[in-house]
Amino acid sequence: MPGLQCDCNFWSFTIFLTASALLPAVVLGGPQEEITRRDWGIGGFRAPPRWDLQPPDRTTYPQMLAHASRGQGAERSVITLVARRLMPGTSVLRFANESEALRQAGVKDIRLQPQPVEGWGTRVQLDATLEGPPRRILRQIFLTQGDIGYVLTLLAPQSQALPRLRDLEDVASRLVPLPPDPRARPEAPPPPPRPALSQPPEVTPVTPGEGPR
Repeated sequence: MPGLQCDCNFWSFTIFLTASALLPAVVLGGPQEEITRRDWGIGGFRAPPRWDLQPPDRTTYPQMLAHASRGQGAERSVITLVARRLMPGTSVLRFANESEALRQAGVKDIRLQPQPVEGWGTRVQLDATLEGPPRRILRQIFLTQGDIGYVLTLLAPQSQALPRLRDLEDVASRLVPLPPDPRARPEAPPPPPRPALSQPPEVTPVTPGEGPR
């Protein structure tokens, strides 16, 4: 997408991934395909009708868990699911508030709204726009589970806003938190062994007035 560049900021990264997915891609399957990622503790990502589920590039973008697209060229719309490890105790609202950094990626009119949601407790919805051509709408839905944060992102032409927002809600309503698979998480390396302490030399007690024996 012209005018949008990736930097090291996670929030710009989420938009970069979604905008990159606007490029043509190989179709993985139909709308009944479903993606479950137990290594990230989430399941139920399913492409809406007439959307194409795309193969995630786990090597290049390991944080992109799933994405789907619809249409071609200027009419192309994309939905992505990206995850991030969080500091313990981070709330979904605090996680979403960090998205103010999106302004650095050219995102305008950012609006945040907390919403109750079954299965997750609370989610935060972000609405914004990206100037074109064509002008596009941006909606992100933030979810958290334990020390993992998820961002479900829609990027679509403004002319298709209403039907594409319904498609995004269809995807969001199917997402379910799963117990993370501990076997899929890298284990912390064991602490290095402590250096052996040298034993002090033995000292023979000496009675006062006597020399050493």
